[in-house]
Amino acid sequence: RALILTVAVAGVVAMGAGCGKKVTAESLIESVTKNMEEKKSVEANMLLDFDGGFSAMQDGASFGLDMKMSLDADLQAINDKDDKNSDASYMKGTIKMEMMGANVSLDMENYVVPEDGKMAVYTGTQGQWVREEQDIEDSASLESEMLGMDLKSFIKDGGKVELAKETEKVGDKECYKLTVGVSGDMFSELMDMSSGMMGDAFPSDDIDFSEATLDYVMYIDKKEEVPVKIVVDGKEMMNSVMGALEESEVSVDISKFDISVEIKGFDTIDEIKVPEDVKAQAID
Repeated sequence: RALILTVAVAGVVAMGAGCGKKVTAESLIESVTKNMEEKKSVEANMLLDFDGGFSAMQDGASFGLDMKMSLDADLQAINDKDDKNSDASYMKGTIKMEMMGANVSLDMENYVVPEDGKMAVYTGTQGQWVREEQDIEDSASLESEMLGMDLKSFIKDGGKVELAKETEKVGDKECYKLTVGVSGDMFSELMDMSSGMMGDAFPSDDIDFSEATLDYVMYIDKKEEVPVKIVVDGKEMMNSVMGALEESEVSVDISKFDISVEIKGFDTIDEIKVPEDVKAQAID
């Protein structure tokens, strides 16, 4: 859920500026809000690299656990404002974990689709499927997080917004480089804005983000005015989250929480359907 919010923030803020005008950080943010409203679907690839340690005291003895985790996932999402019944998302990826000398690799898939007036969530791990159901109006889905947020007014409340003087090459595309710094207080507000996905995951009222910061570095296609790549270092913010949730005798130290999102294309997906064999084997 934290990753979904990260993609949401990055996707909304990373866009181009109007033709014939001087490009500024503010004009990029203005353009991104307008352009994202016109997008109906998105494809992306997300990479995550996590490294953290956990320690605790029990019966006077201390013990600890170090863990490394990586995620490589392909994402598809549809969010058509003219036809909300077509909203859907799909994710397929592999999680790799290393802890206590063991290496584990898990394949996972996830569908979020409308079915019979409800939003059905199919989650598959190593070929085993589970189905959950939510009311459509109460559901907080990937497509709305990636395409449905408006951060223009939020960013104007404060925080660092910097546009690099020089463009950079990402693949074969010339790109603007825009950095948006989100303070702890702004992050708390973001969680309240995020359609419930982060709000349901973390009790934000009990977490003090005041000392945390989070930078989104975004690369924006200069010609097409669409996001190409987003890089996030979420170590400080996640340490704040884990520190607030941990029990008094447990400490958490996250040394790495890097996320990279590469946008493959917009308006390339017309429909997302759950295969019949997945429906047949899914357990409610």
